[in-house]
Amino acid sequence: MLLASPYLTRIKAQLQAMNSSEQLYARYYHACCEQQQYLSALKAAVTPSALSLSAAAHEAAVVTTAGVVGAKADHLQTGVVAYQLPEVELTPQLRARLSHDEQQPLRRFIKSLTVKERDLIAAENILIRDLNPLPENFSEDMYFSPQETAAIVLTKHNRFTPVFTHRHLFFELIYVLSGSCQQVIMGQEVSLREGDFCCVAPDISHAIAVFSEQSLIINILVRRSAFELVLLDLLRGDNPLATFFNQGVCDRIITPYMLVHTKETKEHHDAHALQEPIAQGILGRHAADIAGTAADLPVAMARSDAAQELEHLVLAMYEESQAGRPYGDKKLNGELMVLFSTLLQYFSADIVLAQTTVSEQSFVCDILHYMEEHYQHVTLKELAAHFNLCEAYLSRKIKQACHKSFRELHQDMVFCKVRELLEQSTLSVRTIAQLVGFNNVEHFHRLFRKHFGMTCLEYRRKYSHPTSATGAVVQL
Repeated sequence: MLLASPYLTRIKAQLQAMNSSEQLYARYYHACCEQQQYLSALKAAVTPSALSLSAAAHEAAVVTTAGVVGAKADHLQTGVVAYQLPEVELTPQLRARLSHDEQQPLRRFIKSLTVKERDLIAAENILIRDLNPLPENFSEDMYFSPQETAAIVLTKHNRFTPVFTHRHLFFELIYVLSGSCQQVIMGQEVSLREGDFCCVAPDISHAIAVFSEQSLIINILVRRSAFELVLLDLLRGDNPLATFFNQGVCDRIITPYMLVHTKETKEHHDAHALQEPIAQGILGRHAADIAGTAADLPVAMARSDAAQELEHLVLAMYEESQAGRPYGDKKLNGELMVLFSTLLQYFSADIVLAQTTVSEQSFVCDILHYMEEHYQHVTLKELAAHFNLCEAYLSRKIKQACHKSFRELHQDMVFCKVRELLEQSTLSVRTIAQLVGFNNVEHFHRLFRKHFGMTCLEYRRKYSHPTSATGAVVQL
């Protein structure tokens, strides 16, 4: 068990403090709340009956003594509203006033930014309207350096960040260290509480809302290539993690995300309370039998202890990821295995796989279509990479669907094209072999004979005419 330490406690305290990026986001959020009021007042001037759209947002926003804006923990949606500025229908006079009024809250905020803060916005890709556009896709290069071997990166999600829908080609494991947050995954709202893990598959549209100073969210970003390397044994097994990571978004978005609750809820507590007297009764009847071996019985770790161990593990991984020490990437690989193994060991019953119903046949058809389009050079590795699958899983899928291995299926496609060329063209056998991807003509002849039970010359004489439609002599 990973024991708690004063060092990990200090890391958590540092995470709780608002960093420079979060302070900027909080000021921006407050400016957006005030801009809501400003625009609503203009709208009310045009239509007096219109009510302020920002009343709830302004009421929920509070300025702390440090000048940082927070939000009530039970009003997550309020933060989303604050960033959604209303469109105001204005008269030409009011529109002119709006375009020239330098006292608008958002304009004041932009003008107040120092050179150092603008550099921070550019360096950290802080999402502020008119300065940094909201991205739709995140490349691996934004988080993983091409020169480094690290495949796992841990970051703190900045509180008060504008909510925006995005997608990326790596796995994202969201851990709620404290408080709560709101996820929107493929249009579905998912509420996360303290101790929850939510893993989002690659290329899935999602967004996250965190508008409480009491909430701490850790993002664990993992390259797709790392899963087969780090979690190979788990991916081969029959467990919820194998189902999620092997399918993920790849089986036509069958499992877009996975959710795990680690902190005990009232339902869990009541169930354990009900089971305890029963267990005591069973043990009581066999007390004499086990008395002699009691000292040898291992002490099982409770769910609450396992949840605490996971929290300490995530904190240690975060510290290692930020430190950049030699062999840190190797250590993170091992700790990722420990994390998922612990989730399986203690929380398998709590793992929720969000599945969507999509035709399996449609997915297999996509694989076959890709193979047919790229039959000259396609390999199992290339095919797996294209569909975001590990090679072993894809090989099993092809075998189950087609009753042939990838190699057998690929050869069928190649020689189907060869047969067509032999029957319908005047091309030489050497040219045909090169067209379908064979550089070694002798090897091509051997495989053809094995596949068809005859040579290319025999096949062409049997199934094609000696001359083409134009009278040209067929090249053998």
